[in-house]
Amino acid sequence: MNCASMTFPEHQTLFCFEGQIDEETIDQILETVEKKLSEVELNKKIRKRIFSIFVECLQNIYLHAYRNSLNPAEEEQEVQHKMRLVRLQEGYLIETTNPINRMKVARIKDQIERINSLSKIDLDALYLQAWQRARFMPDKGAGLGFIDIARRSGAKLECDFKPLNSKSAFFTLKVKVLEQAV
Repeated sequence: MNCASMTFPEHQTLFCFEGQIDEETIDQILETVEKKLSEVELNKKIRKRIFSIFVECLQNIYLHAYRNSLNPAEEEQEVQHKMRLVRLQEGYLIETTNPINRMKVARIKDQIERINSLSKIDLDALYLQAWQRARFMPDKGAGLGFIDIARRSGAKLECDFKPLNSKSAFFTLKVKVLEQAV
């Protein structure tokens, strides 16, 4: 996914980022996205949902991207993180791509499939259960991120995995935020 090649006539790209994500770029990204969302005629509640999902996606990249994906000879070729926010006819799309450890692909895929199979009530119950688990084991990663994103978006999560090298893969997460799902 390249920002220059991600424009579609029927969609409006509000934000696109390709590069390394660190504490400094996080602030810049969030400031830009907040500004872009404020320029769009949008229900305040939906704007808040989109922004909070975007924050969670950015946090997932920052906290969970596989940083040791390249061997020393490949380190000059930096792995880029990618994020975009697109206006669709029926709502918005948040898409992120980042490297992950290939050993985590099956677990992430299973987790997203499980989340997508749940009703809203079951998803809320799973969130509460994961939240309580996170309170007692904060360093274990209770899986709240994907659950929270699914709850807030009101739509099924989409994911894709593409091998990067023997140790890592690119993980793409697509989150649709439908305007009528307020």
